Amino acid sequence: MPLEIYIAIVSTIFLLAGFFFAKYGLFKKPTEHDSLTEKLSKGVDQEKLSEFSQREQDVLQLLCHGYANKEIAKSLNISSNTVKTHIKRLFSKLDVHNRTEALSEAKALNLVV
Repeated sequence: MPLEIYIAIVSTIFLLAGFFFAKYGLFKKPTEHDSLTEKLSKGVDQEKLSEFSQREQDVLQLLCHGYANKEIAKSLNISSNTVKTHIKRLFSKLDVHNRTEALSEAKALNLVV
């Protein structure tokens, strides 16, 4: 058989293997969102935390870990303006005026890990 046929067969095998691995997630890296969800389930006041949307909870976790708005946006695949909106709502719900107060209040209410 000509060399082109062997190359086509090997290429097809690798293509099919790529589809298989992509479908079944054998090489899937855990996202930051997945790890945040796991952390939230441990040692926090779930009743008080339920007052916040899932996105607000994610933003709060990242905010309390010292992330900047752009880093939060990139991590959660949302825009910086959306992050600002979530932070504004968090400040309102926590009755605080800045990030430092938000961190203190979140820790006092046992909302962050």
